[in-house]
Amino acid sequence: MIIQVILFLSVLILIPNVSGHSVGNLKYFETFSAITVTSRLKRSRDSQELIKDLKFTVFKRNFHLILKSGTNVLAKDFHAKLVEADGRTTSVHIDQSLLYTGYLVENTSVLVSAHIEDTLWTIQIHEYNDTYGIEPARNMLKSSDNPLNHTLIAYRSSDLTENAGKCATLHSESNDWIKQYLHPHHVNITSENHNQSRERLRRETYLQKNTCVMSIIADYDFFSIRCHSNYLTCSAIIISLVEHADRIFRSSKFVDLWNTIYLGIGLQIGHMLLYTAPTYTSDTRMSHFNAKGILWDSMDKMNSLEYYLSFRQKHYCITHLLTSYPMPERILGVADVKGICCGARPGGTVQSCSFTSSIDSSSGHLTTQQMKQTFTHAFFSEKS
Repeated sequence: MIIQVILFLSVLILIPNVSGHSVGNLKYFETFSAITVTSRLKRSRDSQELIKDLKFTVFKRNFHLILKSGTNVLAKDFHAKLVEADGRTTSVHIDQSLLYTGYLVENTSVLVSAHIEDTLWTIQIHEYNDTYGIEPARNMLKSSDNPLNHTLIAYRSSDLTENAGKCATLHSESNDWIKQYLHPHHVNITSENHNQSRERLRRETYLQKNTCVMSIIADYDFFSIRCHSNYLTCSAIIISLVEHADRIFRSSKFVDLWNTIYLGIGLQIGHMLLYTAPTYTSDTRMSHFNAKGILWDSMDKMNSLEYYLSFRQKHYCITHLLTSYPMPERILGVADVKGICCGARPGGTVQSCSFTSSIDSSSGHLTTQQMKQTFTHAFFSEKS
């Protein structure tokens, strides 16, 4: 038997939107400061969910969302730790009441993903023709861009500029084995002959679902700048990135050179490290990827990440570093992905690793939508 308990009703007065503005990566955006929130707790014998009813008005449109708390991208043995300057770690608990998925009331087929950053909502409403984004204005705007000091910024994917940074991919012989055939809703299918490839996919044997367990690292730049030095905010952001990539992975097809098709491959986080201070090390062979005062370029950052990961005792199929260091030449990320769910290389080094930055060295802070796209791109990198 399910018991629903109304916990509280919070009604906020909507402040008029500001329209007609552009900044950084956005050709147009609006700001506002209030969302009406109704909360209730749904309990069952084995679990409980927090249900949120959200209402707000933006782009001359009234939005009504139903969201439920929780996430399914944390592995059974998941653990998160804060890392101090001297390398000591402290285990922390992840608050799943900050993480939400749901739908638009007027169209229940519209997926909504959301999380809370220090009491402020970050929301993605994935409609068929456009995606609406809501996030804290402080992530994107300076005070001069936000004269009414509103707390939230709203934009659409169609408002994003096309003049974005770029990602790089490292290749070696060991990553030739995997090719990707993705659902057209996500990316264009590319092959030398699409019709022949599609026919070949029909004939092959489909494998059962599989899950890649990842390690996610947030360096001090990401923790202090994008996460505002709040580990709950940081963990919520990271989990939202993985949820987005997981949804795309699970609706995609992967085929290797032996024409074996992999379906339903997903992502989970097994390990999360949040660096709360710069790292100081006596190792003179390589600057630590979390060190301050280093003039990084993308390859140096990647080499440092791979070097220090090689000392790990436990390895994951993918390790990803999040940073807010603006890379030269507008590089938003680098991926060295050897394959899908391959585990560790012989000799103990990490099989696949990558990093992405939340800052474009030219246009500034990425929106949450752009961060999700860049993050997911790191795992879909392939040899051309």
